[in-house]
Amino acid sequence: MVAGREETAARRLREGSAGEAGFDPDRLARAGPVLERGVREGAFPGAVALVARRGVIALHAAFGRFGAADLARPLPRDAIFDLASLTKVVACLPLVLMQVEQGELSLDEPVATFFPQFANGDDQRRERVTIRHLLTHTSGLPAWLPLFADCAAPDEALARILAAPLEAEPETRVVYSDLGVILLSEVVRLLDGVPLDRAVHDAVFAPLGMRDTGYKPDAALRERIAPTEAGEAYERRTAAEAGAIHPQRRAGGMIRGTVHDGNAYYAMRGVSGHAGLFGTAPDLAVYCQCWLNGGAYGGRRLLSPVTVAAATRDQTAALNAGRGLGWVAFDPDPLGRRARWLAAGGDPALVAVGPASSGELLAPGSYGHTGFTGTSLWLDPARDLLVVLLTNRVHPDAANLRIARVRPRFHDAVAAAIVD
Repeated sequence: MVAGREETAARRLREGSAGEAGFDPDRLARAGPVLERGVREGAFPGAVALVARRGVIALHAAFGRFGAADLARPLPRDAIFDLASLTKVVACLPLVLMQVEQGELSLDEPVATFFPQFANGDDQRRERVTIRHLLTHTSGLPAWLPLFADCAAPDEALARILAAPLEAEPETRVVYSDLGVILLSEVVRLLDGVPLDRAVHDAVFAPLGMRDTGYKPDAALRERIAPTEAGEAYERRTAAEAGAIHPQRRAGGMIRGTVHDGNAYYAMRGVSGHAGLFGTAPDLAVYCQCWLNGGAYGGRRLLSPVTVAAATRDQTAALNAGRGLGWVAFDPDPLGRRARWLAAGGDPALVAVGPASSGELLAPGSYGHTGFTGTSLWLDPARDLLVVLLTNRVHPDAANLRIARVRPRFHDAVAAAIVD
């Protein structure tokens, strides 16, 4: 490894000034008020943002409060959030990629290699579904099923997913599927031979020093944890729409310190590849910097630069949405993608409408992910930029979607502050 790459692999985050990180300080100062306005307008009770460039933390601030009434206390910068679907790229994804690097798993290996029952039945398309398809959300599996309605344990949830009918030919469309990632995490568990929470702690969080990140947080941390929904009205409604009955064992109570996602809570007992992780902005910034460093941090290598490049490249360029391996690929030309998709006879309902969570000003090659509770990560390798934004937009009502306007405006304000 050449000296420059060694320096990058060893890079650690440190506090610094906006100017030192290559931002115009006055322009970067515009980003915070976007989140303050989001609090005032009810997009979320509180938020923690962390922006770093070239390894220098230029912005790390908390906005708003934990919640309403007796939770109307200011958020600290080290508040712990339910990360929701960030679990997919922070816990499940690195374990899958490590298995690939160790020669235990191939991206184009059929899922039926590990779970033969997946290919049982008359639908021969199932034999073609691969690990890569699960990572890129092109498997044809449904987006979601109310597993919580009739699955009381992970093995029951796995059996339900393995029997779920495909809704499309593999590799013909991107449909974001929690089910595919749950299946991925079960493949990892089968290969590792240890529970997912222990595997990711030992392989990722401990080596990176991510002390506040993990599943099922200890009760002693409760005062630092941002609350999510009051009761389970959102999933009771979606269950009813799917013709299922929600267990409602948490109905009426404030969800705080247990995973908001019902499938993760009831069916997967709090530990799953699709949801369940809790963490802080500083911890997630370290994880993001590891990716920007080419898979290493502080001299500890988790993934090779080759693996990082493959995982963050748009692997679904001809389809309706940009996906890397696990990550969302930033689309610098969404109108062009939409036109190509429609010209090829694609379903217009499968093309996202409205601003992307990333905003519009990141560079080509950027990638990121969001979480249902109001969390997001966006990384711009061309500018050596990472942006962590954690909110509890589902508190007290998960039907609140105002964050959809706030988040892209915040990211654009950050990107527009870069001056070198």
